[in-house]
Amino acid sequence: MNDLNSNTALNNENTALKKQIAQLEKQNQDLREQLFLFSKRLNFFFHGTERGYWERNVHNKSMFLSKKLIALLGSHENILTSKDYSSLWNEIIYPEDVPTVDKYLKKLCSSEIQSYSLDYRVITRRKQLLWLHEKAYIFKKNEQGDAETILGIVSAIDDKKNLETILNESEKKFIDLLETMLDGFILFEIIESDDEDAQIDYFLIDINKAVENLTALKRINFVDNSFHTIHGGNYAFLEDLLKKTYCIKRPQKTEFYDKIVDRYFEINTYLPEQEQVIITFNDITERKIAENKLRESKNLLQDIIDNSKNILLYITDIQGKFLLVNNSYAKVYGNTKDELLDKNIEEIACPKCAKKHKELIQTLIQTKQLISNEESYTIRGREYNFLSTKFLLFDNKNIPFAVCSVDTEISELKKVEQQLYIEMQKMEMYAQTAPVMILVLNLSNEVLLINEKGCEIMEYEVHEVVGKEWFGKFVTQEDCGKHKYRPNATYLRKAERKN
Repeated sequence: MNDLNSNTALNNENTALKKQIAQLEKQNQDLREQLFLFSKRLNFFFHGTERGYWERNVHNKSMFLSKKLIALLGSHENILTSKDYSSLWNEIIYPEDVPTVDKYLKKLCSSEIQSYSLDYRVITRRKQLLWLHEKAYIFKKNEQGDAETILGIVSAIDDKKNLETILNESEKKFIDLLETMLDGFILFEIIESDDEDAQIDYFLIDINKAVENLTALKRINFVDNSFHTIHGGNYAFLEDLLKKTYCIKRPQKTEFYDKIVDRYFEINTYLPEQEQVIITFNDITERKIAENKLRESKNLLQDIIDNSKNILLYITDIQGKFLLVNNSYAKVYGNTKDELLDKNIEEIACPKCAKKHKELIQTLIQTKQLISNEESYTIRGREYNFLSTKFLLFDNKNIPFAVCSVDTEISELKKVEQQLYIEMQKMEMYAQTAPVMILVLNLSNEVLLINEKGCEIMEYEVHEVVGKEWFGKFVTQEDCGKHKYRPNATYLRKAERKN
């Protein structure tokens, strides 16, 4: 009975052991599969990506290089693996970077540090410089806790370094530009409080030399200060400009006279980023002085133009649209200057005047010569006479763009001229019909006029006398010396007849 019980117990124990062995075999199989998958992932990480790796034994300095690292270095495996680690590194690492790499590697081998991350340059087989990023750490330690195996993961960062170089060069150029530019430049950081009032202040990030040269603001006063503490009363308006720029999120522009330095500035503000505001100062003093002088000259010219009562001045474009008129021209047509501007001459002037103006524009364009003539028009029921001068105006490309007309009103002069002509006609009629000789001389003693009675007395034709010198040719020699000019004088002289 006892033997039977013992056999049963042994069978049960044997069965339990078999189950445990089966479970252990299954766990072992699972671990093998997991290890296989991990090995595939690790192999993909080191060989299927752009990273390479190396493994080094601290004690005998033997090392292993992955195929990717060999490819990165541009060397064949048999060449690299035939050399010890120290010789290899001394040959391929750029000389300037050797001390830094050696320093960190020694610290890692002595367990002074547990890992390091470093950028350095190597010389490839083709004698080209290649930037690498290396992250190394202690992979295995001995029983005393000292480093036994070191693992390094390496990736090429040439593109990154090239980009950094470009960015650094661009940053340097930008900084140099800011420091050498003539315009002032101030960069502020916006600080908004969290309280209910939501107060806004502006802290300086940077300022260029031009600001100090142009204004009374100094860099030393800006550093680590807010705008409230540095602007002073003379620049208080800038705070409102900064606030407006920040609140409406749009650039602002204004002009400002700095009485401290006696200069005019054009000030622009804009937001390069959400929490920053830039102010630029542009010295426009010379421009403002020129503008003021131009404005004064323009006002003076306009005053001269508008106060020329008998001169009608107007400028039209080639199509006849008014660009400028003076008060005298507007008054003749019963309009104001503003009412005439931008209107065509055909809408304002009399048809005859408008047609004549258009014709003269074409003549001017063809000949490019000044035109001056007399013109007569009936305007608003009144007769006007003008001495008109017209000429082209040219742009900076020597292309005509407008016609300037200067019309001098000579209506009264024409009336006087007409009256004088009538009087002269009367005098000439009287002279010709007078019963005595009438003679008119100029100051050179030349005969200007002789009437019919005079020609009859002298027995000369009119053309034989007019234009000739009276004394010496017609007056006897003995009386020539007696001639003196006196107003209202009576002389007795002898003259020689033709025959």
